[in-house]
Amino acid sequence: MRVLAKGIIEIPGTTLNLIITEGEGIKIRQENRNFIEMTIGKKSLEADINNDKYYGLVCDHIIPLEPSNSHSENLLRYYKEKVLMKWAIESSKLLVSEYGSLSRRIILSKEYFLLDHYRRKGSLFIILKNYFKILAERSLMNVDEDLLAGSLNALISEGYLKQVKYDDKFALGHKALSHKASYVRVFLGSMPYLGLLNLRVDVKALFHMISFLALNIRSDNILLVDLEEMTKRHMFLETDSGLIPFSTPLPMEQPYEHIRRLGGIINTTYLVKSNLDNELCVLKKYHEWTDLKWLPLALWALGAYNFDASAKRRLVNEYSMNRELKEKNFKVPKVYYISLKNKFIIEEHIEGRLFKDVIIESLKTGKGLEVIEDVLSEVAKVHNHNIVLGDANPTNMIVAEDNNVYFIDLEQAKYSDKYSWDLATLLFFTAHYIQGLSLENLSEVLQAMVNGYLRYGDVKVIKDALSPLYLRVFSVLAFPHALIKTYVDLRRMVLALSKAS
Repeated sequence: MRVLAKGIIEIPGTTLNLIITEGEGIKIRQENRNFIEMTIGKKSLEADINNDKYYGLVCDHIIPLEPSNSHSENLLRYYKEKVLMKWAIESSKLLVSEYGSLSRRIILSKEYFLLDHYRRKGSLFIILKNYFKILAERSLMNVDEDLLAGSLNALISEGYLKQVKYDDKFALGHKALSHKASYVRVFLGSMPYLGLLNLRVDVKALFHMISFLALNIRSDNILLVDLEEMTKRHMFLETDSGLIPFSTPLPMEQPYEHIRRLGGIINTTYLVKSNLDNELCVLKKYHEWTDLKWLPLALWALGAYNFDASAKRRLVNEYSMNRELKEKNFKVPKVYYISLKNKFIIEEHIEGRLFKDVIIESLKTGKGLEVIEDVLSEVAKVHNHNIVLGDANPTNMIVAEDNNVYFIDLEQAKYSDKYSWDLATLLFFTAHYIQGLSLENLSEVLQAMVNGYLRYGDVKVIKDALSPLYLRVFSVLAFPHALIKTYVDLRRMVLALSKAS
């Protein structure tokens, strides 16, 4: 059989020689304890690249190959490019399945796609885990930088990746992000052995290769960096302090001094001070036990709004929607640090008045209505971007000293069209704050809210906010007389607006 190309992989204690021939089929033999030869037909190699005939196990040896002669370089380069593009597309889709909305925020270095592939293979074939670590290290050593860059640039033109402002780094493109991360796909992705049920996989040859490599390549005593940790060093999230790797713990050179707890007793938000520059920050921890707060709220609001109880999803929402609003020129706290592994985020501490305090002061004095209008107009602008704040409690908005409106605590925010939920929350929390006060200024405060929202919003949203469903949800917050007056006044305002239009 005519030889088309040859390459070698130097493994500690062993040299693996791979030969590509015409035709098809695969054969592995060991000449001596230090030399293994794998012969693969061109058709079988291409079947593994295109259809996973050997579950990609032959492909795994293509990238770290060093050509044995100049005659082999061009053909090996061609196959390496195909393998690299395949792995990058697979990794891009799996990122969307695993991280959902956060995947569009993840920034990747070019080495990520190599490491992620071998990481996944090592978690699948446990007995070859160290072997895949070796292949990963050899791939990083032997891959041609121009080839790697060229393969990834080709995926940029196809829409799977896109360039970012950071050198040699990428984000997912529209084609990868359009991948539907259904529950079925996520389940299948978490059960990789199900892939062996694929009829195109030559299971007999696959397990022959696995058993041969496991028995003949000794790698257990080799000290290797953990591939999971290694991969996450090449995954980043952008903050206002720069790029933060997924693997980096809270930097010890910048510890934070605890000042006080913010919020209620089950709240895990703290005011802290950076010992580096004495700047006040907000550190927010996400624990599953705080489901004690969100799970009852999810049941309470059932049918009206879907609250996220999961600590990971709430952290992802907080970070992602902070970035979304910032890009759309809304005021949000700076994000200094985020750790998905330890589930916390450190943000800028915003000085100013809580919108709750503005409302209460207006209920007492009838003053400050223009500030209320400004806040509601900002909420309407957010809705115009198809974003719902979710937890639009007036304690989650701050009117800064320069009168800019800041949106904080975005852990329930998401892309949605349930704008009426946000508005109902703001309107009926106002009825809640009337406790101990007269109703004298309530109508003026509600009118200011309506006027502010209508600068950029739709009267239909106000009308929908008065639905019986929302009344049921918020009836537990307000005293009956305040709730009734709030509802009657708002109905009157909506009717007047309808007649005017």
